[in-house]
Amino acid sequence: MGLLKNVRLLRCYAPRNDENCRKEFKMNKLSFLLLPISSMILIAGCAGRQVHLPIKIGLLADSQITSPNSTPGCVYRNKDTDKDLEVAIRPPALEHLTAEVLKISLDKLSEEDDQGGKVDVILYLGDGANSGGQNEIEQLFEVLTEHREKTGIPMFMVIGNHDYLGAGNTPNEAERLLLLNRLTVDEPPPVRYNRPLSKYQVLQKISEFNGDQNYLSPATMFEYTDNRDSLDESLDHKTGLYLAGHLVYSVNGENDVEIFLADTSDYQNIPHKPEAMELAVYGWVGSISSKDKSDEKRLAQIDCYFENNWALSSPDFRFIASHYHPDNLDRKRFVNDIPEDIIFELENFVHGVYETVKSLFGQRFSNQYLNRWLSKSGNNYWLSGHTHRQVMTKPHQGKVHVGGILELLTDASFRSVNIGSTTDYRAHVVIVEEYVKGKNIRIDKHVGFREIPVFDFNERILKDISAGISEFGENKRCSEDFQNSDPNFHELKDMNNEQFGISIIGLNKQYQKNYWLKKHTEASVTYLSEFIDWFGGKHPEYDRADVVTCLAFIAGANEKGEKPREI
Repeated sequence: MGLLKNVRLLRCYAPRNDENCRKEFKMNKLSFLLLPISSMILIAGCAGRQVHLPIKIGLLADSQITSPNSTPGCVYRNKDTDKDLEVAIRPPALEHLTAEVLKISLDKLSEEDDQGGKVDVILYLGDGANSGGQNEIEQLFEVLTEHREKTGIPMFMVIGNHDYLGAGNTPNEAERLLLLNRLTVDEPPPVRYNRPLSKYQVLQKISEFNGDQNYLSPATMFEYTDNRDSLDESLDHKTGLYLAGHLVYSVNGENDVEIFLADTSDYQNIPHKPEAMELAVYGWVGSISSKDKSDEKRLAQIDCYFENNWALSSPDFRFIASHYHPDNLDRKRFVNDIPEDIIFELENFVHGVYETVKSLFGQRFSNQYLNRWLSKSGNNYWLSGHTHRQVMTKPHQGKVHVGGILELLTDASFRSVNIGSTTDYRAHVVIVEEYVKGKNIRIDKHVGFREIPVFDFNERILKDISAGISEFGENKRCSEDFQNSDPNFHELKDMNNEQFGISIIGLNKQYQKNYWLKKHTEASVTYLSEFIDWFGGKHPEYDRADVVTCLAFIAGANEKGEKPREI
């Protein structure tokens, strides 16, 4: 009946031969006859309202800014460990340039596209630091805050395992001190030293950064909430300590976007407690508690925040942003961490069967409870890092099935967007936005993404830098910093000029050699800075950002045993 209120039926009292009146009568009669059809079309249109993603979301992760003052040979950062795991130490140049490359990555993420559009919000998906050291965390937030002040773009962060664990694996205070300070094993720390921050302290800093009201003006259209007030410091590095954040973007009640910032390092009901199996749990897997906590002194379960306090009834788009991919929650990987890899998916199936059977006996697993977080709209997406994948499309992104094997029948799933690192090969950032054929890569009919390499591959600059390194190496052949009485040191001296230059500016894995000492790492960092300035003067046609990202690209490829190339 509401539609009829706007319809004006005209009565005609004019003589029959009044042509104008007859035309008007016919027009109104036709309008009246078409009204039911119009109403049906309008109602159908409302029922199947077309939605579109109204914002661009910038994503980056896993910079792992590393303190330069670690104790040589400590358990989690020594040559033998790095040879086995290839994660303990990076080439000196890569570690030194990490913060600067992060700045460049943020700039690339914030550039205008061909239509003049920019990202509306930036999400940092964890592991900004390497061992949760005070200097690492401070440098991270210095870079993030500087960019936010410069651009005015709202920015939010979730915690990763490297942000509060030594080398991403250990909470042991003594081991973390050695990772962050140059000490002998039995030496007490100096009065002023680089403190390892607890998870509680890091969560506080993240909450302060995320909730800064200076960047949440009404103009941004974002609202932010978190549960910082309920954090319990006594649970630090134990169970049930997590920071959950909630972002809402809405314009006139349409095309609502809801983003949950999830802490995936909450071990409340993980089957194997980190305290019992430290190396096999801390950092290797994530977890999100779903178990009720009856003790009033402990935190309410994380689902309480999402389901009861925050969640919209049915937002047009729901994004979960976390460090770990949901298939890495409570699931230890033996071969490959990257979702959609064949072996990864085979392990997923085995995990799913195991979890389904164990759940019949009361065991709880994170992945089985994530179906509670699905929006009724069906537009559900999970944004994650941690895997350090080289490219976004190999393997492809796919779906994340949640709720266990039985939920496969109902297709309870999130669309996955798993990104790589801003530091490691191949460094990249990502923009999630409305899908447009030919402009971006399709996730589904509503959402697509663009992968933006931190280094814009350029054969010319690679060739020029290669020639420059060779010349620089030749000039430094007699450097006193790289003389050594070790009989194996001739390996370095016997290199050609280019390989010698690559070694002395810290672009390769010479740091793994027994003859390579701490003083050589320090000298290589000095020479790296000298080379960048020297090369910039020799080639003013290149910006410093081009030179720095190219050098990081070469160092990252060398660490992976890859030839620097375009993919």
